[in-house]
Amino acid sequence: MSRQQVWNFDFTGRIESVDLQRGKYLLEAWGAQGRDGPDGFGGRGGYASGILTVTSVLFICVGGRPSASNIGGYNGGGLVTTGSGASGGGASHISLVSGLLSVQAVRNAILLAAGAGGGGRNSTRPNSDGGPAGGLEGFHPNHAQGNLGQHGGTQTQGGTTAGSGTSGSPGQGGNATAGNRAAGGAGWFGGAGGDSRVTGTSTGGGGGSSFLASFLEEAITISGNQSMPNPRGSGNIIGNPGHGFVRITALQSYEMFIAEVDGILRTYNEESGLWLPVN
Repeated sequence: MSRQQVWNFDFTGRIESVDLQRGKYLLEAWGAQGRDGPDGFGGRGGYASGILTVTSVLFICVGGRPSASNIGGYNGGGLVTTGSGASGGGASHISLVSGLLSVQAVRNAILLAAGAGGGGRNSTRPNSDGGPAGGLEGFHPNHAQGNLGQHGGTQTQGGTTAGSGTSGSPGQGGNATAGNRAAGGAGWFGGAGGDSRVTGTSTGGGGGSSFLASFLEEAITISGNQSMPNPRGSGNIIGNPGHGFVRITALQSYEMFIAEVDGILRTYNEESGLWLPVN
């Protein structure tokens, strides 16, 4: 294996896998953007990365940006059940277990990046954009003030709603259930669906949170309103637009050699520098 081998995963709407030999890998994930609403833009996806030493099959699930308001973004985006708001983006994650992020067994994920809130509609305020994804905590919609705001997902709970939308949950953004409100973005915990506390005013959905396993090295998250690496080009971008993305880069491989040493069949491991008995 080349030490600079790279595996890129764009959105396909299905779970993919890669079988990695013993080595050190940089894992990167970008969450999907929420759908644009009648007046507001969908919140942008977040970013998470970390370095892992592993010999394993890893499962990759790339979040989708919604194609319609009544369909949540692939991998946990909330949806709109009533009105003309917009649905939430889907999370992107890498796991040792195959499945969507809402499945409990998959929530032993190595690395994931949150999706983002959908766009809302607001006839009396200038800002009705969906909340950007976390970081470790997702954001309110841009115009959220006081009780108007929908909480983003955190590390321990989904975003909560002050009114008619549903709260976020593990791996799932909350739904928008009335008016022109928007749904929440997916994440470790999803953002809440939009609410309306003032006549003629409807909010965007909250952003979902990102998550990093404790054993990752040099692990970071970047929220969807901050500068992050561009997954499809050079330089940096402010939040991830469109569908999610996952990249795995081989940093170093540990080749195994087999030989008889002192009458015992052993393997030489470059990582440890030792000749170890073959089990």
